[in-house]
Amino acid sequence: ESNGEDYIHIISVTPDSGLIDGVDTDFTVAVEYNLFSYNQGILQICFNNESIDSYGVVENANFYIYKGYGTYEFNVTVKPKDWGSQGDFKVLVVLDEIPWVNAYSLDGDTEILTFY
Repeated sequence: ESNGEDYIHIISVTPDSGLIDGVDTDFTVAVEYNLFSYNQGILQICFNNESIDSYGVVENANFYIYKGYGTYEFNVTVKPKDWGSQGDFKVLVVLDEIPWVNAYSLDGDTEILTFY
């Protein structure tokens, strides 16, 4: 179903609740994506565990894609950060073109993850 738009959507995050602050956690994040405007692209996964206002890309978790629709499952180990009343701990997945044309990603999707 390759329609004329670039998008990425989070299908599921496991676990998405019951997290423990600062403890290495194995996350499985399933996404679906469509790359329409470019021949090649990249999927990246990020978490706001270092700073509440910015997302850090998980090293060595990038996935390279070609034009079209597909699904992918990220498997990453991250230390969740409980920001308490300051805000939410979130995962961000990003779709971008290769080579990069500008600093803006083609699309992104976030999900809030919760603690005990």
